Amino acid sequence: MANPYDKYAQVKQRVLAISGQGLYRGRRTYGYRRVKALLDQDGIHLADATVIRIMRQLGVQASKYV
Repeated sequence: MANPYDKYAQVKQRVLAISGQGLYRGRRTYGYRRVKALLDQDGIHLADATVIRIMRQLGVQASKYV
């Protein structure tokens, strides 16, 4: 997030906050669908692929078999 021209900088901070809410026993349980739904509630409307790409860049993908 050091790029000053990153147009998704604020979205990335919000995604980190949302995924932090979904921690259960040290694992991330919020996938891109739930993150996207919560972003939509906040008034941030993005495509599925964009949310997936941002989550991949931040390393906050959901863990399997929780």
